[in-house]
Amino acid sequence: MSVIFGIIRFNEENNHTWMLSPYSINTFGKAMIISPEFRNDEKSFQLKFVGRYNPNGVSIGWDLALCHLNPNSSLPCKYIIKVLKDGQTLIQKSGDCTFSANNNEITICDMGAMSNINYDISCRLEFFSEKTKFVKKLGLKFNFEWIFLDKNFSDVVLRTANGKEIPGHKLVLATASPVFKAMFNHDMLENKSQSVDMIDISYDAAVEMLRYIYTGSVETKEYSLAAEVLAAAEKYQLEKLKNECEQILISQLSTENVIEALQVADTYNAKHLEKKAVDFVKRKMNETLPLSKVKDMLLSKARLVSK
Repeated sequence: MSVIFGIIRFNEENNHTWMLSPYSINTFGKAMIISPEFRNDEKSFQLKFVGRYNPNGVSIGWDLALCHLNPNSSLPCKYIIKVLKDGQTLIQKSGDCTFSANNNEITICDMGAMSNINYDISCRLEFFSEKTKFVKKLGLKFNFEWIFLDKNFSDVVLRTANGKEIPGHKLVLATASPVFKAMFNHDMLENKSQSVDMIDISYDAAVEMLRYIYTGSVETKEYSLAAEVLAAAEKYQLEKLKNECEQILISQLSTENVIEALQVADTYNAKHLEKKAVDFVKRKMNETLPLSKVKDMLLSKARLVSK
């Protein structure tokens, strides 16, 4: 298989362009195809294909991943990656992610079996500093910050787990979430009563979810609240918010919370969090952890499985 990585562009602020040469091959117990390194100042990246295998060791496909090679602090990033054949776009993926020391690799897509043909890979990366992060809108076309938690023009009330109510706006909620859209489009109780019961979501988690819906931003960095918001994002089909919460949890993985992270990932189908948590456990098992730490982790896992 011959793979050619094409033009790598950054945004106008960075104003750099690279033309990458054909791939190189590296093996660490499994097939891996990596691009040459491409850089911008202190930021260094690679694209790579990673082989996937079934329990019998038979190849079942390839994943395309984007790797930050030297993360030493949190780096918010927006990516647009295209896979092309003969100038035709086969796959296009875009999204927001945050690279960190605990999260230096993002799986972009499943490439399938990848037949023996040439591919061009186009990758555009945009970075957000503290000064420019206010322009980072997670896929939203409008900014409704001016009516966030405001009763002005409110036409629906959201009732949270502790009974506290939050004013909402049907148009904003329906624009962001297909679940809300279905509620307000059909002859459902929520549409008739002008209220939505969210009794399984805490007030704080509901506020953070609405902050994303109205402003496109995620402010919380607190682990347990991010896990609650991830659960809410899964329920209301806010995929980009869910991804942001995964990144927050991944950046804070520790021996104390990794089992809980695995449970969250399994419950809410958070595949990237699951992979990073499993990798974390494997890495810690290979380190010289005190026996008591390993025992506690295993016991926690056993309790999780028994529930």
